[in-house]
Amino acid sequence: MSAIRRLLALHVHLYLPLHIREYADTGKSTRLDASGSACAYDASGRRHHFALAEHRAFWGWATIEFLRHTGVRIEEMLESSHHSITQYTLPSTGELIPLLQIAPSKTDEERLLPVD
Repeated sequence: MSAIRRLLALHVHLYLPLHIREYADTGKSTRLDASGSACAYDASGRRHHFALAEHRAFWGWATIEFLRHTGVRIEEMLESSHHSITQYTLPSTGELIPLLQIAPSKTDEERLLPVD
């Protein structure tokens, strides 16, 4: 578990190193750049894109949560897609159970994990 926390801390440090206060100290306001994305400049004059930082932060968080909740290996996670979700119908009640299909990797066995 501590490895996941270290990975998350590293991700936050790499992709979200700035605070809104730093932008305000530059005297420049947040504005849209040529691509239409909100950006701002830090004290050293570097431009930072909010949409890109948010995008990277979201996918970093999603990756860590996927690994934490499923217990799969990184290689197995990279092979997963929306096609990995399957359904199983219970014969007794007819209830649909969503399953995450993990492709064979280290053990050469396919696994099915219930999705809650």
